[in-house]
Amino acid sequence: MTRPIVLISRGIFCLAVLGTIGTTIGPGVADAVTFAPGDLFVGTRNGNIQWRDASGADYSPTRVITTGDGGAQTGMRHSPLTHSLWITNFDAFTNGPPSIRIVDNTGLPAGSASFSGLLKTESVVFDAIGNAYVGGPQGVLVKLDPLGNVVTTFNVPLTGGAVGPDWIDLARDQRTIFYTYERQVVKRYDVVSNTPLPDFADLSSVMNPGQRLFALRLLPDDGLLIAGQRELYRLDAQGKVVQTYDVPGEDQFFSLALTPDCQSFWTGTLFNSTFSAFNVYEFGIASGLVERSFDAKSSVGGVAVLGDACGGSLSRVPAPTTLWLVGAGLTIVAILQARNKRPSKPAHLNS
Repeated sequence: MTRPIVLISRGIFCLAVLGTIGTTIGPGVADAVTFAPGDLFVGTRNGNIQWRDASGADYSPTRVITTGDGGAQTGMRHSPLTHSLWITNFDAFTNGPPSIRIVDNTGLPAGSASFSGLLKTESVVFDAIGNAYVGGPQGVLVKLDPLGNVVTTFNVPLTGGAVGPDWIDLARDQRTIFYTYERQVVKRYDVVSNTPLPDFADLSSVMNPGQRLFALRLLPDDGLLIAGQRELYRLDAQGKVVQTYDVPGEDQFFSLALTPDCQSFWTGTLFNSTFSAFNVYEFGIASGLVERSFDAKSSVGGVAVLGDACGGSLSRVPAPTTLWLVGAGLTIVAILQARNKRPSKPAHLNS
């Protein structure tokens, strides 16, 4: 059986018909293999993304998305228009892996985006109509359209010789970027007026010297969750720490993603204190307890959950009709652009 899917390649949408991929992921399940709400994606090394079910357990057989890129894959998010997964390549460089690798909602590589000024990318977030903002350690924030084309760039302020904006999230107002930069302060930037905003939080009073802030997610109450190496922190809408999360022997909490119901979150570690495990944990937000965990067997650079949209820019997504119209318009434009162009050949899932 064949099925049409949407591919993104060379910055355009194109329709392609792909044959069954049942032989690569196990017989009898090919027509059901698409991303589902709550599915967990774990970025490790060498282009491999673990695709797990909502409980964090391996599928049977295990599904591994192979992008073909080397180095470290870090922050990831799903497009609100297509559910494609956009993966940042922290080790991207000129003539090397692209800044962003895109896979469709079956796990097939479907294109990429590369741009000057920000080669090493570390995080990505979408607005409600599918534009993407990409952060990294080079002082530049890049805005892409839903096709992966550069719209504009922002030179965001940093302090103390830091690097960033490493990890970013977008508020419900569709204009305020919250970001970290490997220090103990959460900063904000207005991408509409192109101006810096007052800092959201300074955690230096609760963090040890040298401890750094990494991935963050906004919450429905306008607070946020943030990974801070030795601990994870929950902040209220005024930027005050109201809860901490920790596991003995873990000092490298790095990435995180919310579950669709916003009752829990997943976090990945770079390594544990004995360098013997690379654990991923699900914490209950209210309880602070570990609900699930597993060893990813490799340093975890990023995690993503399909449906991670309860607290930030996608918590007020336009009506389905609006999204359909946006998608239809983009498709028409892409078809016109695609004349005389051939899409890149997709790879397959490896088990």
